[in-house]
Amino acid sequence: MSNSIEYYCRIINSGIYGCKWKIPDNDNEETKIVEKVWWSVLLLILMLATMWLFCWSVFNNDYNDFEWFIYDNSGIWFGFGILILVVFSLVVFYLVILACSGIVMIARGKQKHLHLCHKICVVVSFLLILAGIILVQQLWNEEYYAAVIALKMTGPFLHIALLFVVTASSWLMFYEIMRFENRVIWLSSNIGVLVLFLLVFFIPLLITSPCIGPELGSIPKPLLIGHRLGKVTTAPENTILAYEKGAASCSNYAVETDISISMDGVPFLMHDWDSLKRTTNIEKVFANKPDQAPSLFTWNELQELDAGSWFLQQDPFNTVRFLSEGEKTEIRQQKIPSLDQIARMIGQNSIIFDLYRPYTGNPYRFNYTEVVMNVLLNSGLPQEQVLWLPSNNRENIHEQAPGFRLVSVFQSIDFLKENNIDIVNLGYLEHTPESISNFVRNNISVIQYVVNTPWLFSYTWCQGTTYVTTNECERLSNISNPIWRLSNGEYIAMWVCLDLFALIILVLIFMIQYTRARCSHFPWLTNLLCDRRYLEGTAATGIVNINQSFDD
Repeated sequence: MSNSIEYYCRIINSGIYGCKWKIPDNDNEETKIVEKVWWSVLLLILMLATMWLFCWSVFNNDYNDFEWFIYDNSGIWFGFGILILVVFSLVVFYLVILACSGIVMIARGKQKHLHLCHKICVVVSFLLILAGIILVQQLWNEEYYAAVIALKMTGPFLHIALLFVVTASSWLMFYEIMRFENRVIWLSSNIGVLVLFLLVFFIPLLITSPCIGPELGSIPKPLLIGHRLGKVTTAPENTILAYEKGAASCSNYAVETDISISMDGVPFLMHDWDSLKRTTNIEKVFANKPDQAPSLFTWNELQELDAGSWFLQQDPFNTVRFLSEGEKTEIRQQKIPSLDQIARMIGQNSIIFDLYRPYTGNPYRFNYTEVVMNVLLNSGLPQEQVLWLPSNNRENIHEQAPGFRLVSVFQSIDFLKENNIDIVNLGYLEHTPESISNFVRNNISVIQYVVNTPWLFSYTWCQGTTYVTTNECERLSNISNPIWRLSNGEYIAMWVCLDLFALIILVLIFMIQYTRARCSHFPWLTNLLCDRRYLEGTAATGIVNINQSFDD
């Protein structure tokens, strides 16, 4: 029974790797050099594909930005971020199956012959990965820093995974090395493997993460700022409904929005300063001027537009299918809100905003900051709840509304203090942990945007970030602790224990493989560890010698 199972396993393995659903006649012959090269190519592409899949999976924090980039340039909305993730997950799975099949053939000492169709698929996989890397490098280059952050966040666990992989593969590595007859090759191969193991063991010396350090209790959870007015995953951005849903389900400290000025001096909420096409039905209502900038319309004209239906059509967060008919009807009724409406609604929350200068032709082009300031002052909103981000006319604004909290983009500590600025607003890709710590030490609060995933939120928490702007306010509201955090002592103890455990296993495996291959070097271990074929051969030789003695 066991022989038949083994037979069919060999057939399946041969079929997967070489597309030969029978055991070849030359199964026990030495693998050709060309096939050994293809085996190496397969492993290299598998490693490259795994690294690329890791990068693209951590880009998921910004998939929505990627979708809008595609939409702005092609007019197509499909969910390409998830599609690419699925495609490369399948590519990695396919390469892993091939690699595992090849490993089994090596372990059994069988010939490896990668079929032509697999060779073509491996090359195609490499070209897909290369195309992805180049496109991101050219169009989205700064996003690679997200992978660096993810490495810092997952470094200790990647080290554990790497230790496991190296330890698990050491049996085959030592098995192959011990077959070398040439002493120089044998020795150099062992030295190479030793260097590899040492590199893996001491990788933690290169791992730096803000989540390795002091106890968590000294670092408060970042306060949340609802991006584009609130819960934009289930309601259209910069609408009253987005704010209401966010206020009902999120522990918001503040809301973030974008402000333009209409032709008749009404500040209103709209992210796209140059067009109304993306988030309204401008092409239907004003077919004669669909490309006109938002600031060149009057407030009454803006109120004619539908600011909600686009959300149901584009489904930017893949959430529309979870909405009830009542919620969909409510979304269709959304209009562009004014700043005054929002300022009178937000209660105990604060507000931070980008302010766009009106286009040429708007009569408020040169005093738009004063218009916005006056609306906020007249709304009754306490001044300390206004986080003033616009840089234009800041001195005058501070003089007339001294209670406004001034916010800046990245600047030096001296500049911030000289200009009475106590908050900086940074993209999460635009800083280092050291710069965050420097701001915090100087009593300057830090806002990071746009943070949507729990792992990235945990990273910003460990950094000591004060505020986080997010599309996922409800999701992050429910997180009570970072995903992980270790003190320096805990991390060193984990590192040393795991390395010692792996080292012991590796030494044992080396001794076993060395002894199996060269029993005569360790006669005291012969009965325990030597290959059975060696023992049988020794016994047979002994019997022949005894018979010869009797004959003599």
